Amino acid sequence: MKPGIYKITVEKSGFKTYVYSGLAVEIGQTLHQDVTLTLGQVTQTVQVSGQGTRLQTETSDLGLVVSTQQVEDLPLAGQSEARTPAAFLMLDSANQAIGTANGSEGPGGWRTFDTTLAGSQNAATEWDVEGARVGNGGWTSANYSALGFPPEAVGEFKVMSVNPSAEYGNSAGGVVSFACKSGTNRFHGEAYEFNRNDAFNARGFFVPNRTANKQNEFGGVFGGPIRKDKTFFFGWYNGFRLDLGASSTLDTVPTAEMKQGNFTMYGNTNSSGQFVQIPIYDPTTTGPDGSGGYTRQQMSCNGVLNVMCAGQINKFANLLLPA
Repeated sequence: MKPGIYKITVEKSGFKTYVYSGLAVEIGQTLHQDVTLTLGQVTQTVQVSGQGTRLQTETSDLGLVVSTQQVEDLPLAGQSEARTPAAFLMLDSANQAIGTANGSEGPGGWRTFDTTLAGSQNAATEWDVEGARVGNGGWTSANYSALGFPPEAVGEFKVMSVNPSAEYGNSAGGVVSFACKSGTNRFHGEAYEFNRNDAFNARGFFVPNRTANKQNEFGGVFGGPIRKDKTFFFGWYNGFRLDLGASSTLDTVPTAEMKQGNFTMYGNTNSSGQFVQIPIYDPTTTGPDGSGGYTRQQMSCNGVLNVMCAGQINKFANLLLPA
């Protein structure tokens, strides 16, 4: 069921009608509500209003539910990355070490090992959207851009940091479950734009000349009826533009000899001013070293080390970087 406020009505001939209003259903929650019918006419009604939070006896998980109101009202700022509702994990005291846009992404990047819930294993958090698992913990642990939707599209989400139920058996750590907003019988939506521009930024103390720093995030959400009381739609668009201007970062590009498979001059100069070649290994020669590990031979062609023969160069590499 979608998160929201529900009303339970129970009727039976010879008994008073039972009405329970104001029943709050949160995402990832299991509720149990006893109904007691008393003798009387069906025209008589027993009205029960929603009560405060009771001890949760239906499930064993512990966590935090973040409502639509909190997502809309609380400030959310990004540093060189688009806003993401996953940043609200900071509201849960069991969460530690929120990642940033710095560093590499995907498996092997340090940011994918950056978030833990309740002391669980790094990169083990499971992410669910509308009950469907999104990616895997190693990929989305701190790479929140993988979620792909803005805060304005979130109806509610829950952070389950301890003892999630068996349906979340793929998680070795916590579980974050999102429920998106949905369409209703009325058309509704919103548009937004968040702008950061160097024209409005103050000059730095050590860098008196302002450098380009333009960050713009814009979009909107919209929903409504397709068939009244039956079928609805809801969607969103989120655009993100970032321009930090030129930087002094150095990079290495292949020389003409490297494009032909000649890496004899691939290396560094040591403290004595001598050139030290960095060996290139042939992956096709990988084999066991007899000690539980692996070994391979340095690339060579006709006895010359760090040189690939013409037949060893991938044809697609030649198309990508023609000699």
